[in-house]
Amino acid sequence: MTTLPTIVLDGLGVVAIVTSGVFTIFGSRNKNNDRVSTELINKLTALREADKEEFSNRLNLLEEQHLEDSKALSSMSGQIDVLKSIPLVNIDTTLKEIAKFNKSIADVNSKILDRLELTASDLVAANKEVAFKVRKVKEDLNHE
Repeated sequence: MTTLPTIVLDGLGVVAIVTSGVFTIFGSRNKNNDRVSTELINKLTALREADKEEFSNRLNLLEEQHLEDSKALSSMSGQIDVLKSIPLVNIDTTLKEIAKFNKSIADVNSKILDRLELTASDLVAANKEVAFKVRKVKEDLNHE
């Protein structure tokens, strides 16, 4: 017959076996979780370093682009200052004066052409008259 201490001892043995089984299962799960966690931490650290390097490279590229853009803006600003300094009103007035001068030259040239045409037609008429008189003189000389 089993006595109370034996039952208690047997019960404690069963509890110890069950407890050690539970600890073994959970312990192996914890070790597995620790291993997976360590792997994830290592991967995340590697990704973080890669991202850090990529962001550093992008930052450098953006800083270079910013410098180039600043130089371009400075150049454009200088060009705008030059354009602002041009007296557009004076240019307009000067162009109008040139147009008036060109018109007066065209008028003078037109008058000269008209006079040349008149002179040419007068010369033609005078030549015809001279030719007629020369012919007349030749005829008179031939008849004598």
